[in-house]
Amino acid sequence: MPECSRCNQDIQGGHVEALGRPWHTDCFTCAVCSTPFGQGTFVVHNKKPMHQQCYDKVREPVCCRACCQEILRGDIYLEALG
Repeated sequence: MPECSRCNQDIQGGHVEALGRPWHTDCFTCAVCSTPFGQGTFVVHNKKPMHQQCYDKVREPVCCRACCQEILRGDIYLEALG
């Protein structure tokens, strides 16, 4: 029987496989707001799962080196020459 990666209890029945590990559905939660993902999507930041909107709140902004304006999520940019 697999063991939940968060609570370390045996998993019986339905569970989630994410980040290469098994989780109880209620234990697989956002690292920022602690809300379970359910069947929703998530992003990984510093090896922690997060809702996209939570990640957007905690991420460091990516700024253009030429003009110093923030590059927003969804914008297309090219990183070259380090």
